[in-house]
Amino acid sequence: MPIIADIDVTPDEGMLEALTETGSDEVVRVPFVLTESDAVAPYLLVSRAAVASVRGTLLGRRRIDAVDAVDEVADHTLVRVRCPRGSDTLFAHLADVRIDVLEGVGTSDEWAFRVRSPDRKTLETFVDDRRRRGETISIERVRERVDDGGRAPTLTPAQVHTLRTAYDAGYFEVPREASLIELSETLGVSDSAVSQRLRRGIDSLLAERFAEDDDPRSEK
Repeated sequence: MPIIADIDVTPDEGMLEALTETGSDEVVRVPFVLTESDAVAPYLLVSRAAVASVRGTLLGRRRIDAVDAVDEVADHTLVRVRCPRGSDTLFAHLADVRIDVLEGVGTSDEWAFRVRSPDRKTLETFVDDRRRRGETISIERVRERVDDGGRAPTLTPAQVHTLRTAYDAGYFEVPREASLIELSETLGVSDSAVSQRLRRGIDSLLAERFAEDDDPRSEK
């Protein structure tokens, strides 16, 4: 039975590893992935401020044939990355076992993907194979039904962890029971990184919530 699943990946290979070299907390989204006869083409949505750095870094990696800016979307650039089939990259491997990437979101530290697999066994075998190659990957959520629209994850794992930590610490209470500096000490990152994750996380949650209000299915 086809399933929809969320997987978390530490960016320690190929294209994902290349993004760690940008040295930023930039959030990159993968709105879709196209599979060609001889290549896999993930599309990245990158802010215009970071696109030059991301493109330059990716072009320096082996197993990546081309990196092309194909469109401008608001203040972001849509970038097409071409990875040859059989190259052992994450995206090529997913295509080889017929697991579709519905969408993804990530930073230089971690990625979250929503995928559609022919069945649970295929997904588990894929994850086990990547782990044997030394990669850090986990299945976070599986749904047996595929009629939920396959909505992609809206938060990175770091944003989820930061929001949970802030909530538990009373950061959102009035008056606040914790400061950004205290949260940064707990999380082991700078207070500016905490602030960015909170803002982006809250923005994503609100965008998803209001999108649900606009969805006619939510009125049923």
